Amino acid sequence: MRLSRIGEYGFHRLVLGLVEGSGCIVGPGDDAGCLPLNDGFVLLNIDGYDVSRAMLPWNTWYDIGWKAAVASMSDLVAKNARPLGLMVSMGFRPDDDSMVVLEAVRGVRDAARRHGAMLLGGDTNSSEARWIDVAAVGYSRRPVPRKGARPGDIVAVSGSFGLTGAGFHAYREGVDLREWPGIREATSRPSLPLWLLDYGERMNECIHAAIDVSDGLAASLHLLAEASGVRIVLEDVPIHQEARLYAEKHGLDPLQLALYGGEEYEVIVVIDEACRPPSKAHVVGRIEEGGGVYMDSKPIEKGGWDQFLSSQREQQD
Repeated sequence: MRLSRIGEYGFHRLVLGLVEGSGCIVGPGDDAGCLPLNDGFVLLNIDGYDVSRAMLPWNTWYDIGWKAAVASMSDLVAKNARPLGLMVSMGFRPDDDSMVVLEAVRGVRDAARRHGAMLLGGDTNSSEARWIDVAAVGYSRRPVPRKGARPGDIVAVSGSFGLTGAGFHAYREGVDLREWPGIREATSRPSLPLWLLDYGERMNECIHAAIDVSDGLAASLHLLAEASGVRIVLEDVPIHQEARLYAEKHGLDPLQLALYGGEEYEVIVVIDEACRPPSKAHVVGRIEEGGGVYMDSKPIEKGGWDQFLSSQREQQD
């Protein structure tokens, strides 16, 4: 069956039978690989993309490297692992300017430094289609799985949403983003909520499950609910003020921008109802028995990004 029929997550289900588990609580099919090491765990992740599908008109090659690094480290942070080192593999055309490639590598290095990690090396390849992959390694004393949410738990997120959804709209409609610095920053050089790791280290028994928000908030909520066999009931979705203003100016629904943006790299955490959520987090709902994701008694469609079904830039019409 063609990939365009089964989609990215359908293919993931097919390949899981080939993936070996290590006995770690973060098992095959989760956001990162996991190996026991002494009194803790090593977490590994690899992420990448075809540059032609990821480069927005206002992005530089430095931004492309930065975003690839953040995408890989994001999965580690969601698993309660502190990023330590990165390796980058890239494909470029032989006639490309070497300074272009160097700028992409600088972006990876600086994103690693911003998040307390190091660029350790990599590989270059000759390719007509330009691409970049970043592998990241981190360490955690107690990784947090995607599966583990229980009825009664609190659902919280590490930040607000909507900026990347607005950015993809701006790309499709040719909107000048000079007056929208937050949207440009979010879609060029995003940052990760490293403060969440401090909470995870101090209150590790409080977090039952977590997932990063790279494929869209709605899609990530559905993946978490499916993994745990529970229902997520949303009571609120924090929307960035600049995204609200952008939506108002362009006649858009800000909630749709927030739910179906993607590439925010925030984290959804499911916290025991007896624990206090971190002060910087936004409580957005609760876990109930059942399945799916709901808000105001209405189901939230999954939507979001799928590498094999459609381009994110073509969604939200």
